[in-house]
Amino acid sequence: QQQQQQQQQMSPKPKRLDPVEILLNPTKKPKHSPGLTIADVSSVTLQVSADKYSPQHPTKPSQRMNILGDSPQDFKKPHNRVLVWDLDETLVIFRDLLTGKFSKEKDKDSDTCKALGEALNSHLLHLVDKYLHFPDVEEIEAVTLFEFAQYDNLGMDLDAYNFQDDFIASDKEKVAFRYRHVREYFDECVAVACNTPRKNIPQPPPSATHITISNYEQTTPTSIPFQRGEFASVTNPHGEWLLATIGTRRGWVPAAFLKPIPPPAKDAWDGLCSFFYPNEIEKLRSLLRQVDSLTDGWLSTARRVLKAASGEGTTMTIVTSSQVIPAIAKLLIFGIFEYFSADNIFSSRKQGKLKCFQAIKQKFGKNVEYIAIGDGIEEEEASREMGMPFIKTKTLEELWGVTRQFELDLPSQG
Repeated sequence: QQQQQQQQQMSPKPKRLDPVEILLNPTKKPKHSPGLTIADVSSVTLQVSADKYSPQHPTKPSQRMNILGDSPQDFKKPHNRVLVWDLDETLVIFRDLLTGKFSKEKDKDSDTCKALGEALNSHLLHLVDKYLHFPDVEEIEAVTLFEFAQYDNLGMDLDAYNFQDDFIASDKEKVAFRYRHVREYFDECVAVACNTPRKNIPQPPPSATHITISNYEQTTPTSIPFQRGEFASVTNPHGEWLLATIGTRRGWVPAAFLKPIPPPAKDAWDGLCSFFYPNEIEKLRSLLRQVDSLTDGWLSTARRVLKAASGEGTTMTIVTSSQVIPAIAKLLIFGIFEYFSADNIFSSRKQGKLKCFQAIKQKFGKNVEYIAIGDGIEEEEASREMGMPFIKTKTLEELWGVTRQFELDLPSQG
């Protein structure tokens, strides 16, 4: 125990980037998908036929297979819909890369699959061990991040809290602190990726072009003083001295004390700036491009189906056999976290998928349309037990078919 305490003291304390550093990382405008209008599903188990529609063999719109209704004329928009997604080997390919199953089934190079899987695993371990408190709560196996919320002291500000020296596994309040901290990280990632207001992070006004990175005291009659983290509107962005407006003050400021506010983010991965530096995020993008190429566009298709499926009136949930914190990490690493909220991610590892499905139905009530999407027998049987329609997505062609069906439900472009 003394050795563990010494190791904890020697290891650097995980912390978020400060507000200025976060603002200097790219952010992204929110993606909004139109509401769905897919028809009610009559059968319990639905399956897409790969020979009728696949990325390699697209058919004409009039010939497309309608897996969620008999015809476009039958479509009607439900007042509320809950989609229950499986994660592994449905939305992301990860475990099968590590085990070699994907290379055998898809006739891919086994060494390449394993190398990419191990590289992904390295990023996941970085998240769960350094930031998401997984070593502290691994044995607890919570079903959701809110399982210990009743023991939480919400008055405790976790930004300045010392997690390294306080933990006792039997202390439920301290367990609750860790799960809340993970929720705050997750919510912050979504906010950064979608360019929405964030906790304790000021938002740049529309006219701002730069942000100050250091304090500056006035040194000439025409210069103006400022504090670190203030927004500036610069009219001449070149040279050693810049003409700027900061608040109600206008004058000359040293260029070395300012940095440009970056343009909107390219994608969701810019939301990970609390965990990775910009060059590390670029390496992650490159890794995922390789994974996407190896899997024939599986991740691209997953992001596309989530975008088409999400929207007003639709709630997205996850039920996964992973523990809840590794599941959070996968959503973050694979860049699909923006479509889910932290309170709708369920781990079935401890109690099975049927009980998770029951919890979801209890949470959202009876007057809601439920549809489950996954690749496994357990979620299919749980769907049948709960009377939920089930869409099987065991292959890329099936996932692509679901994508096209959700996209066909979008409003006509005229």
